[in-house]
Amino acid sequence: MVELAAELNPEIEFQVGDLRALDLADSTLAGVVAFYSLIHLRPDDLSPALVELRRVLRPGGRVLLAVHEGAENRRPGEMWGIRVDLEFTFFSYDQLSSALRAAHFAIEEITHRAPYPDVEVATDRLYALAVAAEADR
Repeated sequence: MVELAAELNPEIEFQVGDLRALDLADSTLAGVVAFYSLIHLRPDDLSPALVELRRVLRPGGRVLLAVHEGAENRRPGEMWGIRVDLEFTFFSYDQLSSALRAAHFAIEEITHRAPYPDVEVATDRLYALAVAAEADR
């Protein structure tokens, strides 16, 4: 995916990394978009990942993220006719909001969305917009 992104957008630098240990200095970024990336972490890794995202954000920086809503893990085994070794973790509203607050984010909004019928997997989603608090981390 990173190779394709770089090929399609040669003017942008792309890197592979671990959400729990980013190779970036503190307060480097103005914003982070994490759409359906946190779903590949185990539930216990949600808070450490958000703490790490907060670390690399400047005070007042924003995070916009999306996750599948619920209390389950899925291992599809196959997608689009291709064998895959993936696990998808679903997060509840309470898990997400608690983890964001614990990471010193001020939540601006968490929106629930039902799936688009016949277009995507039939799961509810949560979209969150939060701001890195100005106070001590």
